[in-house]
Amino acid sequence: MPSAQHTHAGLNGPMQLMSTAEGRTLLFAEGQGGGRLLSKPEQVGDVFDLFGILRAQALNFWKSVETIEAKARQL
Repeated sequence: MPSAQHTHAGLNGPMQLMSTAEGRTLLFAEGQGGGRLLSKPEQVGDVFDLFGILRAQALNFWKSVETIEAKARQL
């Protein structure tokens, strides 16, 4: 995420999107006070939509590489 981007879709905290071998989709969302596992399709679907927005707001691959390399040179 660009450091100048003060608000974005990921401010609610870390999340892990998972799929089972049977094709079931799950989400583990972390926050203050612990985490929670979501398995209801409508809840997981909402977060998948949020994840898509987050990906659109983030730097693309090449810009991420450029930013990381620039920061590494500053060390």
